[in-house]
Amino acid sequence: MIITGDNIEKYRLLALKSALKLETLGMKSRRFCASKMVREILGKSGIVGKRNKIQLLAQFEAFLA
Repeated sequence: MIITGDNIEKYRLLALKSALKLETLGMKSRRFCASKMVREILGKSGIVGKRNKIQLLAQFEAFLA
């Protein structure tokens, strides 16, 4: 499957959702923090991101829907 055009941004957001889900389960990454990136995306949309990762995940899923 080739991802092009407008689908690139959609794929990136879905990948961030998956990374945030793994962070809620305790997995950590050395390169980036998905919760920080999600808060930045929500902040650009005028939404204040939750501090709790589980609540942040629910908030981001609602944002994507």
